[in-house]
Formats: sequence, C-alpha cells, structure tokens
Amino acid sequence: MAFDGITVAGIRAQLESAAAGGRIYKIAQTDRNELVLTVRPAAERGGGQVRLYLCADPSLPLAYLTQASRQAPLQAPAFCMLLRKHLQNGRIVSVTQPGLERIVHFEFEHYDELGDLRKKDLILELMGKYSNLIFCDEEGTILDSIKHIGAQTSSIREVLPGREYFIPNTEDKINLLQDRTHTNEAEIGSDSLPSKEAVADKLMINKGAPIHSIETQIYIAAQRVLADGFKKFIFGENADIIFGGMDGLLAKNWTFGEFVERY
Repeated sequence: MAFDGITVAGIRAQLESAAAGGRIYKIAQTDRNELVLTVRPAAERGGGQVRLYLCADPSLPLAYLTQASRQAPLQAPAFCMLLRKHLQNGRIVSVTQPGLERIVHFEFEHYDELGDLRKKDLILELMGKYSNLIFCDEEGTILDSIKHIGAQTSSIREVLPGREYFIPNTEDKINLLQDRTHTNEAEIGSDSLPSKEAVADKLMINKGAPIHSIETQIYIAAQRVLADGFKKFIFGENADIIFGGMDGLLAKNWTFGEFVERY
C-alpha cells in the first residue's frame, strides 16, 4: 500500500498535534522495520503518555498513535541503541512534511554528554518498497538508518552512515495545501478562503455527521484548485483509509461541484 502526499499531510497533522513538545520516555525497535517511541506530551497538550508507532515495512509502511504496547526483543538492535543514546529524554520540536512528499520529518532536541543542546532528525519515508527510517544530525549527515541502501542497490541515492541526506529529485508538484503560484493574488487573497472552523461547521451540517480533521484541509485545497482554474482533481485510493472507507469517497475523480454536493 502506498500513501499519497495528502494522506501523509493528514497523518503529519495528527502526529504533530499529539506529540510536538513531548519528551521521549522510551524507545523500542519491536521488529526489523518498526520503532515505537513512548512520548510524554507537554502539559498543555494534556500530558499523560502516548506511543508513536513508525514502520518502514515495504509492504505496509505506517505511522500512527496508539496506546497498545508491543513486545520488544531482549537485545535491542544497533539502530535502536543509537536512538536511545541520542534521543532518550529528548524533546520533539516539530513534525513536518516537505511539500507533499510522502515523508514525515521529526525534529528533536537533546543535551549531549557535555551538556550542550543538540538537534537531531528522524525521517520516516513512506514510499512503499523504498520506505525507510533515517536518523540524521543537525547538519543533515546520516548517522544511521533502519535499512542501509548502497550504490549496488540504488544508483540515485545511498542511505549509509556518513552520507548526506537528501530527497531524490522528483517532478515538480503543486502542493494543493500550500502552493498558490498559479493563483491570481490580486483576485484571490489568503483572506478570501474560509477558515478551518467555518469549513468544519459547513461540512458537518451538510454531511449530518462528525468529520475527520483532514476533511477541512481537503475542502480548502479543493477551493484553491478551483481558483487555479482546474475543474477536476484526483485523490489516490488509499486516501479512503483516512475516511474509514466511506463509499470509496476519494477513489474516483471528482469535480468541485460533485465534491461539494457529496457533503
């Protein structure tokens, strides 16, 4: 299963809402391709404890929050030990996504053995068989990864300790959630788009049921697409997961009018 960029944007927003500002209490590598980070959220986010599940399995890459625990091996793998060394008791500064890439970027800050404040990045790439978890220092140098990719495996990018981390070149993409380069700003300013609160109220009234948080983002993105002159937009089949598979809501091409009428 491959996630599309908009689905990953919704996942990222949920993870940031729950985990940003929280401290890492425990790190476990429960399987060859998966990590579980036990996070204690900041007091203003409710405190308590939540587990952040990150998986780079080629057939089912995932990222979600859970309260369930998983059995970890008695002997932690080297990648897990490295994360514990640097991130134990560290704080999650931010959870970001570069454009609409299928990447979730966790930024941490922690104190080293000399008491100096340092920053590290844990990058989850949700790219099907190319999925990976990559740990980098503040300069963007790879410290280690859950999967090592050498030159014999990939001619485009090596993912090995000591190499510089970068995202492989991809074709130019319009970020439906942010990019408005095709919009006539003189006619359509940022103030012309409704707020998320207003959209949420409208969608709940039209739908007659509670909505998922990403539905407001998709609706606003759809309005931007319409303003840019596009008449149809496409969402991948896997976006239905966010909606619990509601009638294949996003598994087809929708005109703007059909989308609004559906709600």
